[in-house]
Amino acid sequence: MQRLLDKDKTIYLKGVALLMIVANHAIGFPEWVLPENMPIDSAIPWLFQLEQIICARTFKICLSLFTFFAGFGLSVKREKYESLRARLAKVLNIFVIYWAVALIFFLLGLLLKEPMPDGKSLLLNLIAFGTGTVWTNNVAHVNVSFGWYLAFYSVILLLLPLVTRLIGRGLLKDVGAILAFSFFAGGAFFVFKSCTGLYFYNLEMSVVVYTPVFLLGCITERYAVFEQINFKVSKTNFNRPFYFALLAIVVLFFKTVRDWFWVLPSLDALYTPILVFSFAKVLEFRKRKERDKGPTLLNRYISLLGRYSLGIWLLSGIFYMPARSIQWIVYLPRVSILVVVWTTLILLPSSVAIGRLTGRLKR
Repeated sequence: MQRLLDKDKTIYLKGVALLMIVANHAIGFPEWVLPENMPIDSAIPWLFQLEQIICARTFKICLSLFTFFAGFGLSVKREKYESLRARLAKVLNIFVIYWAVALIFFLLGLLLKEPMPDGKSLLLNLIAFGTGTVWTNNVAHVNVSFGWYLAFYSVILLLLPLVTRLIGRGLLKDVGAILAFSFFAGGAFFVFKSCTGLYFYNLEMSVVVYTPVFLLGCITERYAVFEQINFKVSKTNFNRPFYFALLAIVVLFFKTVRDWFWVLPSLDALYTPILVFSFAKVLEFRKRKERDKGPTLLNRYISLLGRYSLGIWLLSGIFYMPARSIQWIVYLPRVSILVVVWTTLILLPSSVAIGRLTGRLKR
């Protein structure tokens, strides 16, 4: 049975998720932006407040999309990652990119005379702990602001054999085990943080929120859930891109109208698989349409963003350093949608350079 969510679709959807992240940060949180950089114009006249709500709430699902793809991808290669050596190599490969980005942050921070971290904070930052911004968790020194996700990902990856033992007993039992583990692990991190006094940017809540999504990605791949649903749907009159696009809009609407993201984390675990399936089906129809003409320039660009999404995501934090000295560059276009596109354009070359440099170091 052919896999619905193949490598090309995953890369493309990572590009979509990256655009959501950039919009979430640049448009969704006005408190992150210096007053002189706001207001900017809306892509849709008079609807900037609605755009802010969409960017702040709807596009928050971007993190769950990345987490789902991570779980799905690691499940495809689960035999390989049963080896501790392979898992450590994977973590190291990711952190090579992270350290390259961190070097840029610290050099730029020194050049711009931004507040620098003390020794303890620097050591924590080098392993992606203690990262964040002044507005999210009062981190008032230069750091890779969005590196906190790598701390969560590394913990999950290193514990992968333990975590994946929770699944494989049947779909319903797996879901129950996932939720139980997530809250247990979240509580353990909370106790650890309380005892040590170390601030890990809500790592315990990240475990509670994202572990179910990660494991649902594993389950989806292991049980071929998308393929089974696709086989049944393909025989109905609903097997049309319009219906899947509509389903995605409905899911995002519920995400926006009542964002219970931090209250009931399992809801993101509900939204994400449905959204990924809907996106994958739309891309399937698009691929058929482009079979003769080839992908459009826009689709090629989104796929390119997907390939270098990690670097762009991490690098975008330079615009949210404490003094925000160069934040004005992001808002030069003065129109919301152009701000998002412009941000990816100016960060893409550096991300490509880091990706190629670190790729050579891995050889």
